[in-house]
Amino acid sequence: MLDELKKKIMKQGADDLVLCQVKSDSHQIKFVNNKIVTNQSYFYDSVSIFMVKDKKVITTSVNNMNDVDRIVKKLFDYIKIIKPKEDYGGIYSSKLSSYKKLQETYDPKILDLDKVDMVEKGINAALESGAKRSSGVLESSSAQARLVTSAGVDVEDKGTDVYYSIRAFTGRDASGGKVCCSRMLNKFELEDTSKEAAGISVLAKNPVIIEPGKYDIIFDPLPIANLLNPLVESTSAFSVDSGISCFVDKLGQKVFNDKVTIYDNPLLINGLGARRFDDEGRPTQKTTIFDKGVLKTYLHNTSTAKKYGVESTGNAGLIDPSPNCIEVEAGDEKEFSDGLRITNLWYTRFQNYNTADFSTIPRDGIFLMKDGEIVKSVKNIRISDNMLKMMQNVQGLSQSRKQIYGWEADIPVLTPTFFIKDLNVTLGQE
Repeated sequence: MLDELKKKIMKQGADDLVLCQVKSDSHQIKFVNNKIVTNQSYFYDSVSIFMVKDKKVITTSVNNMNDVDRIVKKLFDYIKIIKPKEDYGGIYSSKLSSYKKLQETYDPKILDLDKVDMVEKGINAALESGAKRSSGVLESSSAQARLVTSAGVDVEDKGTDVYYSIRAFTGRDASGGKVCCSRMLNKFELEDTSKEAAGISVLAKNPVIIEPGKYDIIFDPLPIANLLNPLVESTSAFSVDSGISCFVDKLGQKVFNDKVTIYDNPLLINGLGARRFDDEGRPTQKTTIFDKGVLKTYLHNTSTAKKYGVESTGNAGLIDPSPNCIEVEAGDEKEFSDGLRITNLWYTRFQNYNTADFSTIPRDGIFLMKDGEIVKSVKNIRISDNMLKMMQNVQGLSQSRKQIYGWEADIPVLTPTFFIKDLNVTLGQE
């Protein structure tokens, strides 16, 4: 059906065409207060369509391929009323592509996973580690993709993944949240994740209010991944051109502390965002975005690369280039003993995208640390500061790293713990 759709669209006179069919089989189990409340399976079979005629660009997706003629008619009806995109630069056109073989992205054992048993193990691990109740979700999926283009690309890929999120509670104001994810079952640390969440909830008992002011902060991998997502997304050439990025006119400039090096690495072993080709069918590559604090490149597809006079970074996004898998280079610190330790956060919002002024709300365990010991558990704070200033104030990164994926980190991040000085902490809501 994909080949038939391509043939009929091109026969009607399209200039460029990209079709991608994705078939996925997903499973989700939710649990609340130590009990499974939903157990659902989903099967998707959809085709995304990117079509260009006379520089008029249309994108859509269809879930029903039973009437190809109707789909083609609608596409060309819509294209008549669309204005040309004058800076459109085409799609990837090489027929001599060499796609790298990815490591640890497909595990058939995930397909046969006893998910109910795994969730029960996770709940029990949290209870045995001191939690009184826990809630969360376990998700697993397998997917196959085939991408064909008018420029002769015809490539396929497949993958599996499994994701677990848990919040453990020992009291009204005492909670701990952790996540884990993997594409290989033997690297999936569900029970350890439950134990860690429960351990945080035990330590978080009897939290107190602290004075607002400047604090040195230790960001665990989970919260820093949430902050890095919108920051790295802002390196998209589309975001820069749209005026919603703090990196406008900053290429080649030192924007972060020199301890910080960040890549987009779709070739990452066991990386949740790992992929062989981008949305144009171009082979993916590891791209250095920030090198010792210096902004080295924006993320590009073919059109934005042509506009900037550079090579594509393999990050299509046919409209909006985007990172696939964020990798932060590890530091040389074993641990951080002094500061305000943040284990989780949510509601990260920007007051101004251009200046990168933001605020975020820490949740679950928050600890004031001194000489490696917890001085007090803390509650009801907000961090309100500037992303660029924050990254310039990075003082250290841990040797260990963890892959994070979640609700506010939908681009997977492999990251160490960050130690950042002088962040502005205000009081939150009771």
